[in-house]
Amino acid sequence: MLALVNFMRQFRHYLIGRKFLVRTDHKSPLWSQNFRDPDGQIVRWQEYLQDIEQKQHGNADALSRRLTRDHGDCPSCSVSYVLPMSLHAPESEEWAAIQSSEPELKLLYQRLFHNQHRPPSDEIVGSSYPTRCLWALWSQLRVTDGVLYYQKGPTYLRRTVVPSSAVETVLKRLHEELGHAGQNKLEESARRRLCWPHMRRDIALFCQSCTERGQVKNRRPSAPAPLQTIKAGFPYELVGVDIIGLLPRLDRGNMHILAMVDHFTKWCEAIPIPKLDAWTVAKTLFPEWIARWGVPYRIHTDQGSNFESLLFKELCHILNIKKTRTTVYHLEGNGM
Repeated sequence: MLALVNFMRQFRHYLIGRKFLVRTDHKSPLWSQNFRDPDGQIVRWQEYLQDIEQKQHGNADALSRRLTRDHGDCPSCSVSYVLPMSLHAPESEEWAAIQSSEPELKLLYQRLFHNQHRPPSDEIVGSSYPTRCLWALWSQLRVTDGVLYYQKGPTYLRRTVVPSSAVETVLKRLHEELGHAGQNKLEESARRRLCWPHMRRDIALFCQSCTERGQVKNRRPSAPAPLQTIKAGFPYELVGVDIIGLLPRLDRGNMHILAMVDHFTKWCEAIPIPKLDAWTVAKTLFPEWIARWGVPYRIHTDQGSNFESLLFKELCHILNIKKTRTTVYHLEGNGM
């Protein structure tokens, strides 16, 4: 679709006033017309193509999507199959054994299993918090095939009630099968099939204690330290030197600018130079700055080869100038 729009724009001056044929896969224009409320780029594409009379191109899809024969061992012709991954949960017998032997579920499980009435509140007062929560949901609990389920309504899926002693085991198995997913994905997967009190809290604590997830997940990089102005106490204490370019060649052959700034007075000089080599930089720096304004106490540059050359270091040594440099690939270190 984008290729059609781009090439029609490129050759528009040839196409205006003429009848022409565009042979393309009809699925792409059809795809753009299926938007109910298109906006932005799709609207611009539709507006550009609305004057074109479109006809069905029936054999385009058939030719472009024609199946080829599998040649066996040929790696470029072999077909790769994508199979769904099934998450293994405990069997019904295993769930029934866990729930029936759990002390906090035993009373409720036995009454539901034998279709008895809900126990009175006097028997639940001294029970654990999960037992009291399930007692309050008595009308939504069912025992099917020996397994205790929670079902909010007839249109909702039933969810297996997990005892407190099995929460950690279930979370660990589900977390590993999901590829050490984060808290939100783990909670979403658990709520579709499982039920127990304080699910969100337990999942959050479990994810925080998972060391393998911390190694796999891309941690958010720490924020860089804020930039600060390099302080100078007197004129020419610190002079920043850098090169601007490559620029268009001038009549004298200059293609670069040697920029020199005093950090205290903010006075700057910009001298055009033809080359970037150390000899040109030193020959320009000495008469244009040092001879006019005096010898600076310190010169601050990046780690370019012209500033790190023996010639530039010897110039600083003869004039007793302290030479400092910025960190690698961090041009902000030489800013104001």
